Amino acid sequence: MLWNGLICTKDDAIYLERELCKEAGGIQDQIAASFGGFNRINFSRDGYSVNPVIISPERKKDLNDHLMLFFTGFSRFSSDIQKGTEKSMKDKTQQLIEMYHLVDDAEKILTDKNTSLDEFGKLLDYTWKLKRGISAGISTGSIDEQYDRICLYARMKLRNLRRPY
Repeated sequence: MLWNGLICTKDDAIYLERELCKEAGGIQDQIAASFGGFNRINFSRDGYSVNPVIISPERKKDLNDHLMLFFTGFSRFSSDIQKGTEKSMKDKTQQLIEMYHLVDDAEKILTDKNTSLDEFGKLLDYTWKLKRGISAGISTGSIDEQYDRICLYARMKLRNLRRPY
């Protein structure tokens, strides 16, 4: 990762954000950007480990063909969201444990060429709903409304693709 013409490691990026900028936040984005590729990040009390998720080029292409990225039209500071989330996490242990275990399911779906990627989409939808329930600041009414419209559109498009002609 480059910052001001200098090569930054994941630890440099975390230090810059947390210590120098005094920003609250997770460390997943910094780790993901530093390692690049398609990885599973495991967190523990001792730190973290990064392991590549190995899928065939065909599977990766199929996954990319099924993913959508949207700009909501507004931006927020993740540190503001993180501060509110940290306060509510103590009460949300069950959701966090469930999300942790769903990572195994997600990796199995992605690496098993015989499992439909529709299952991965369903898992992403479920985990988004879990995450949204952790703190009111994670989503907004506008994001929820856009998400619901996109899901409806995707379901309609899938139904049309599967319709025999």
